[in-house]
Amino acid sequence: MGIYDSILMKAVARRTLTIYFLIDVSWSMRGYKIDAVNQALAETIPMIQEVSEENADAEIMIAILTYGTFAEWIQEPTSVIGFDCPTITTGGQTNFKDACIKLKEMLMQQDSKTSGAGCYAPVFILMADGGSNAYKTVLKDLRQIKWFKHGIKAAIAIGDDVHFNVLAEFTGDADTVFRAHSAKRLKDLIKLISVKSSQIASKSASVQGHAGYSNAKNSSSKSASFQQQSYRTTASASSMQKAAQQELEIDRVYSKQEELAKTLKMFTPAEDEDSPENWDW
Repeated sequence: MGIYDSILMKAVARRTLTIYFLIDVSWSMRGYKIDAVNQALAETIPMIQEVSEENADAEIMIAILTYGTFAEWIQEPTSVIGFDCPTITTGGQTNFKDACIKLKEMLMQQDSKTSGAGCYAPVFILMADGGSNAYKTVLKDLRQIKWFKHGIKAAIAIGDDVHFNVLAEFTGDADTVFRAHSAKRLKDLIKLISVKSSQIASKSASVQGHAGYSNAKNSSSKSASFQQQSYRTTASASSMQKAAQQELEIDRVYSKQEELAKTLKMFTPAEDEDSPENWDW
């Protein structure tokens, strides 16, 4: 990227894209698994930094939420540029419920902070190897949060004891849940999903606070309301155009989730290629 490109990118406001990593750090993740996660993140962050630097429209942010007995933000949303990933350690039980609660709180907080500022639909990447507690009610609540509802979601199911259906409930699509039985495959999946999702999401629908996440039905209702007005001012015409554009962008979010699933399938080896003789756990 040349100097003039850098100047232009600074002059034009860039929308933010936040990638949320949710990582199971219960005792069962100790050893090879958490070592693979740490190594993969260390290798992935520079790749995401490159995506952010080369994208004139999107500034990529990183956030990391770990959950063992309790969920903890070891990194709240921050720019990926200059970010050094902390070493993640394990301990405790698997409290997926608390992770959902903490994520919901963060998304609501971010929504209030960014109201009126352009953002891309966020990316959520979940990594887990075990079971879960009474999570259904809080996950249902989380799925009602517009930032989560319209975000791009993927998950990595680590080992044989993971509850695959829980991860599928989180992503809303079993096609965006991928299995890993070896450290190599786990690292490959983390890098692949992180980079591909950031590339896809940064060209997906942008949002403007609550307005950008209005659903298609509400957008259509707004358009109909505008049409019923007896006057046709420039302001109302502009509002109608924005409502129609928002409806189109919401549709694009869903198409990006499908695009991620198809893209990952193209680049991800079949499950039987992850042969048992190479398993680390």
